[in-house]
Amino acid sequence: MNANERLFINALLSRKYVEETRAKELFRDLQTNRVDDVENPTPSQEEFERFWGLMSKKLREKMGIEIRRIKFVQGDDKLYLGICNVNSIANEPWVNSLPTKKSPKEIALFRVILDEILKTEDTCRNGADVMDLINASRELIIAQTQKTDENKEELGNVGGMTQATTQVQVETMGKMTPSEREIAVADFCHEGWLFRPKPEKVKIGVRSFLELKEFILDQCPEGISEEWKNAL
Repeated sequence: MNANERLFINALLSRKYVEETRAKELFRDLQTNRVDDVENPTPSQEEFERFWGLMSKKLREKMGIEIRRIKFVQGDDKLYLGICNVNSIANEPWVNSLPTKKSPKEIALFRVILDEILKTEDTCRNGADVMDLINASRELIIAQTQKTDENKEELGNVGGMTQATTQVQVETMGKMTPSEREIAVADFCHEGWLFRPKPEKVKIGVRSFLELKEFILDQCPEGISEEWKNAL
């Protein structure tokens, strides 16, 4: 890879994800070797897509990662670019660990929240009530999860949806204090894994759509999966 390609990749890695408009500006600045070069127009869409498309192919073949573009369907509807792990992107263990420096308790909290968001079409569109999870006692969280498991056994696999949160993850998350959960949720929102349109609600964030796309489409209700698949 040439110097400009390496610089572009490093920019995506350091920022985790970049709005496509900003990514095109970065590509322009690399071509002109000037920072914020507003005097020159940004490259055409065709030229830009050829640049990152070829680069993504190289990354996929040599390193098992790729550059991915998604539309933030539950946020600002803008296009974003980010680098994702191709080989493990739909792998359950990878989803449970996440490429982030988080404790097992924090990752367990993320999985519980993610499953709450993906539970129904309403929560997928409007978000899950995060305050209930933040303030709930460990016993209540476990009881609600067990009740959900019983309902799933009665209803079966409705719409192809499966909720993969394990009992161990729920119990691990339940050991966190409400203040620890609040801080963890804020961090996940800051890093783009979650999106908090309102204080009491959380939705799926840009980074989750980028890096967990297949997992999300597999776990959400069938109607939402088709809707998001077409939009993403």
